[in-house]
Amino acid sequence: MEPKQSAVTGMYIFFIKYRKIVTVTAIFLLVVGLPSKFYDRPIFDESHKYEDIGFLFDTILMFLITPVWMLVSVCKATKVYKNEDEWKKM
Repeated sequence: MEPKQSAVTGMYIFFIKYRKIVTVTAIFLLVVGLPSKFYDRPIFDESHKYEDIGFLFDTILMFLITPVWMLVSVCKATKVYKNEDEWKKM
């Protein structure tokens, strides 16, 4: 006899189960993390050009792109969860 497993696993389940925590974390990163990271940035000069580019890339990736992606994924997962027909297709 095979063990019973849910038909749907993956990120949608995670985003539905922990949507409040993910939403609060993403908003915190956008509202508090991004401005504080830019206020504490090092002084940009020509001798550390590539280090400065790396700092900007890392900051944009971690404090702007990732929280926005998390919020969009939570919205998608919530929309799919509310519509049972789409949920069954997954």
